Amino acid sequence: MDRDQSVGSSYKHAMRVPGQTVEEARSQMNNFVEEKVKEYKTLMSQGKTEEAYSRLGEAMHPIMDSSSPSHEGFQVWQGVSGPREVGEAIIHGAKESVISNERLNRTTTLIREFYDKNK
Repeated sequence: MDRDQSVGSSYKHAMRVPGQTVEEARSQMNNFVEEKVKEYKTLMSQGKTEEAYSRLGEAMHPIMDSSSPSHEGFQVWQGVSGPREVGEAIIHGAKESVISNERLNRTTTLIREFYDKNK
């Protein structure tokens, strides 16, 4: 999921595009998660477990990102398209690398609850 850092994929990372409201971004993210869960369930019913778990991981990604200091609250994402944005992306990544135990526990809880609900 992290290979696509475009502005248009911000909702896949619990972020929003410039000018978008938090509510709009949250709705877009929730739609993405729901679609990936549907794909997961369909693939599991077809016995395609590897593909299914890939879709489940995609659904989990924005949930995990939502508790990151760099993402929390659906912060605006400008994308990575030039030198200025690369510098901002490095700072963004640095914030993610110092996640506290409290945030890590919160993320783990969110993912566990999500998995239990959708398995």
